[in-house]
Amino acid sequence: MATGDDVTANVTVENTGTAARSATVNLTLDGSAIASKTVEVAAGESADVTLSGTAPSPGEYEVAVEGTAAGTLAVKETIPANTSVVDVSLNSSTISAGEAVEITATVENTGGEAGERPVALTMFGDELATKNVTVPAGETTEVTFVRRVNAAGNYTVEVADRTATLGVTSEGDGGGFGDPAPNVPGFGVGATVVALLAAVLVARMRV
Repeated sequence: MATGDDVTANVTVENTGTAARSATVNLTLDGSAIASKTVEVAAGESADVTLSGTAPSPGEYEVAVEGTAAGTLAVKETIPANTSVVDVSLNSSTISAGEAVEITATVENTGGEAGERPVALTMFGDELATKNVTVPAGETTEVTFVRRVNAAGNYTVEVADRTATLGVTSEGDGGGFGDPAPNVPGFGVGATVVALLAAVLVARMRV
């Protein structure tokens, strides 16, 4: 555990005597009490007690309850939150103009504490939306944006320093990003003009 975390011990106190008695129970680390509680137990009965204290500075400590050893506790230094955007993905890399795209950013926290950060979406050179997200220590969280794009083209979707490319096609262009190429392989406009001129010359020579 880390410095500042809760140290908890569950203890059963038994009274084997013939009269009710009160007892003070201490939870200690290396002999120093970090939690204490007084409990009264009826004759011949037992009582459950929960002791809770705070983990001290980093190190290893011998844990004991009223002198009875309860093991060793290792306390590590608290590592602050460290959040970053590690991935950006699209539900579709190509859409038609006027459709919406779903953009998902994955935020990771490699620190030892929960961290909160703003996550901003940038498209067309402008910051379009921002969401705040809290990520638990050592975990990842996804943030989703939905945007509609009306103009055809190729666009860069950016969240922090992660990017994805979105292609938007025009309506009625057959799914392409521009004018289609000629349908006749190897027979372009220039070749057609030359062929027509040759046919005219042949016709004139036969007259």
